[in-house]
Amino acid sequence: MKVTDIKYFVVDCFRTNWVFVKVYTDEGVDGVGEATLEYKEL
Repeated sequence: MKVTDIKYFVVDCFRTNWVFVKVYTDEGVDGVGEATLEYKEL
């Protein structure tokens, strides 16, 4: 299984931004994770 693509989404949520990550593989298995660092998303 190899990673074929990674996409990230930044969601504006009033005082902070949430960062979500989606990972795609060559076998069709996808995964979603959360990568928020308070006030350090840039």
